[in-house]
Amino acid sequence: GVRWAGGGAGGACWLVVAGLNPASTCNRRVGAGAARPAASFAAAVRRNYSFRDGAVSTFVKRGLGRGGLLLRMADEKNFLVLLVDTTSGEAVLSSFRDGKPAELGRGKASLARGWERFGVTAAGSALSVFFGDQKMFDAVDPRPVAGRTGLATAGPGETRFDEFILEPADGPKK
Repeated sequence: GVRWAGGGAGGACWLVVAGLNPASTCNRRVGAGAARPAASFAAAVRRNYSFRDGAVSTFVKRGLGRGGLLLRMADEKNFLVLLVDTTSGEAVLSSFRDGKPAELGRGKASLARGWERFGVTAAGSALSVFFGDQKMFDAVDPRPVAGRTGLATAGPGETRFDEFILEPADGPKK
């Protein structure tokens, strides 16, 4: 499903489209919103899974938007979000508590290939952000809780995603 998180009103548009050479299959998910406010997020949330510890990752395509992963989403005002600028490679992990953002960490990756994998590994309050197989940075979640997870886009623009990989700490992939 599609949910709003963060500030600003506007619409969300999520599409599944065919494409050439995505990271896996011939289909990919696109989060688009040319008129979406800069301070808002649109999220495609997995409704039937609660994530607290483990790893979550996705592939993003180099492009003209900010997108990434939403995790530990208790509700629309309490969640973590990793956003990657698909033009510059700047990655920022933020915590939203009662709707107020706090930056937990940041890093920069080279988006040399068309598709790049980003992810977060969570174990209690310890978080690690990865680009490909390399660690970008570590962070601390001051109030780790279980919650929904999904893909997120921020502000105007378009972000292209391929694969959404969940690896729970307590068992096989779901």
